[in-house]
Amino acid sequence: MRGTYDSAGIGGNTGTITSEQMNNLVSNLDMLEQVGSSEMNRIFTRSQKLNSEAIIDFVKALCKVSMEELRSTSDPRVFSLTKIVEIAHYNMNRIRLVWSSIWLVLSDFFVTIGCSENLSIAIFAMDSLRQLSMKFLEREELANYNFQNEFMKPFVIAMQKSSAVEIRELIIRCVSQMVSSRVNNVKSGWKSMFMVFTTAAYDNHKNIVLLAFEVTEKIIRDYFPYITETETTTFTDCVNCLIAFTNNRFNKDISLNAIAFLRFCATKLAEGDLSSASIKTDKESGNTSQSSPSKGKDGKQENGELIDKDDHLYFWLPLLAGLSKLGFDPRPEIRESALQVLFETLSNHSHLFSLPLWE
Repeated sequence: MRGTYDSAGIGGNTGTITSEQMNNLVSNLDMLEQVGSSEMNRIFTRSQKLNSEAIIDFVKALCKVSMEELRSTSDPRVFSLTKIVEIAHYNMNRIRLVWSSIWLVLSDFFVTIGCSENLSIAIFAMDSLRQLSMKFLEREELANYNFQNEFMKPFVIAMQKSSAVEIRELIIRCVSQMVSSRVNNVKSGWKSMFMVFTTAAYDNHKNIVLLAFEVTEKIIRDYFPYITETETTTFTDCVNCLIAFTNNRFNKDISLNAIAFLRFCATKLAEGDLSSASIKTDKESGNTSQSSPSKGKDGKQENGELIDKDDHLYFWLPLLAGLSKLGFDPRPEIRESALQVLFETLSNHSHLFSLPLWE
C-alpha cells in the first residue's frame, strides 16, 4: 500500500504499522535492544515508506528517546541522535509540507541539545546539524522558496542562546564551511548566515568577533554576487551585519574595515548590481515591469534599469542611517571614517536617490 511501512523484515509480520505502533516501537528501548542490528537499521532506512503522519510521529518519538539517552550525566548515548541525522537525510525528498513539519520538530531538538551543558554532546549535536545542512545544500532551492533560511535557523538560535564559547565558535566555522563548499547553492540561507555573524559581532569574547568578521570579510570579497543573486533583500542583511561589526568594542581595525565594506556596498548599489539580479529573476518568471527603459517619477534610471522608489528606501536607508549614527561614535577614528564615507556616498551617488528617500 502506498505511503505505508512494509514490516515484512521486522519479526516476520506483514501488514501496515500505524503511527501509534511505530511510536511505541521506538519509545521502548528494551525492545530495540532485543532486535538484531540489521533489523534495527532497517527500521530507519525504510522510514521513507512511512506515510506523512507516521513519519512525523516517528521523528517525535525518536527525538524523545534521544533526549532520554543524552540526559545521563555519566554515560550519555548518541545512538538515537545519529539515527535522527540518518532519518532526516532519508526523508529529505518528501513534499515540502511534510518535510517542514519534520524539520519543525528537529529544529527544536537540535537547539535544545546544542545548548546542552554537556559540551561534548552539544558539539556532537552541532556537528550533526552541520552534516545535515551540507546534505541539504546539495539540493538546489526552488524560486520563491525560503526553506534554506528555515533550515539554518537552529544555528542562529543556538548562537544566541549558547553560553559555551566553543559552541559559538563551532557554529561560525560550520557556516564558513557551508559557504566555501556550497556557495553556488546558497539562496535564502544567506539571511540566517548573516544573522549568525551579526550575533557574533556583539559577542563578549574577542576571538568570536574576530573569527566572525574574518569569515564575513571573505564572503563579501569573494562571494558578493552570490549574496544578491536570488534575493536582493539579502543586501540589507549584509549591511546590517557590517554595521554591527562597526560597533564591536574589541578591535578598532574591524570597525574601520567594516566601514570600508559599507563604502563597497554603496558603490555596488549605485552601480545597479542588485537590481540586475532582481530583474533577471523577474524576467525568468515573466515579469518585466522593472526593466522599463523610461525614467519615471517614482524612481531613477541607472544603466538602463529602473530602480523603484521602495527599493531606494529599503536599500539605501539602512546604509546611510548606519553611517550617520557612527558620526556620533565616541571613537575619533571611527567617527571620522564613517562621516567621510557618508559624505562621499552623498556626493557621488545622491543624484540617483528618489524623492521619497530625500523626504
